[in-house]
Amino acid sequence: MSTYSSAAAIKEFNEQKKNINDYCNKYIENDFYFNLDGVVNISEWKKNNRKVCFFLKECYRSKRNVYAQSYIYPLIKELKECEPWGMWKKVAKWSYLINNIENIETTKDINFNCFSSKKAIQKISTINIIKSIKNNHQMNEDMSIGNKTTSYKTLKNFMRDDAELLLRQLHTINPKIIICGNNFSLFIKLLMFKDEIIELDEFLNCDYIGKNKKVDEYLKSKFQKIESFIYYNDDYIIIDEYHPSSYKNEITDKIIIALKVCIK
Repeated sequence: MSTYSSAAAIKEFNEQKKNINDYCNKYIENDFYFNLDGVVNISEWKKNNRKVCFFLKECYRSKRNVYAQSYIYPLIKELKECEPWGMWKKVAKWSYLINNIENIETTKDINFNCFSSKKAIQKISTINIIKSIKNNHQMNEDMSIGNKTTSYKTLKNFMRDDAELLLRQLHTINPKIIICGNNFSLFIKLLMFKDEIIELDEFLNCDYIGKNKKVDEYLKSKFQKIESFIYYNDDYIIIDEYHPSSYKNEITDKIIIALKVCIK
C-alpha cells in the first residue's frame, strides 16, 4: 500500500474534499447535517509513522449553535481546534498508547495525567459509518434517526448505501491501525466488498463472527489473530473494541501485551 504522504495520495485527498458536496447534498435535501470526518490534522498525520483510524458509528457534539451557519458538521475541525470532550478523551488515550507502545509494558507505565489529550488527538483519523445528523435542533438527541442509539439494522443499511464512500475514505486516508468501535464485523465486510467477495446487499445479512461462513473464511485466510480482539496482516492491524463511549472500553495489560506483538 502506498503511504499517505505520497503526492498521489495527497492529490486524491484534495479531490475527495472538492467532490464531498455530492454526498452532503444527499443528506441536506432530507434535512440532515453531513458529518465531516477524516484526518484531524494533516501535517501531524503525515509526520506520524503510526497511522491510527477510529472506525465509528457516528459522532456529534452537544453544542446547540454548532450547526448555525452550515449543513456540514465540522467534526474534524472541532477535534483539531478544541480540547477533546466526552468519548474523544478516551480516543486520545488510545492514540497516546499506540504512539508510545515501545515504552509501555503495563498500565502502570501510563501516566494519563501528564499527557496532552489535545496533542494526542491530532494524530488520529476517524471514519464514521453514518454520515448524517438529523436536524431537529435537540443536540443531545441528534443521532441519525433522532435517537442516542442506532440499531444494528440501521447501521447495516448505512453501510450498504455509503460503502463506496467509506472505501474511498479508507483508501485515501490509508491507515495502518484501525480501531473498530463495536462494529468489527461491519468493517470486515467493507474489506470483503473491496475485494469483490460480497455484493452491496450482503451488508444486510447476518455478519456476526462465527455465524457467517463467508466472514469467517475471509478472516481465516487474510489475517493472523492475537487473543480474541486483534487481527493483522501486512496491510492492517484491526482492533475489535467496544465503542469509546462505553465504560467497557478500557486499556488493560492484556491489550498492551497483544499490541506490542504486532505494532513495530
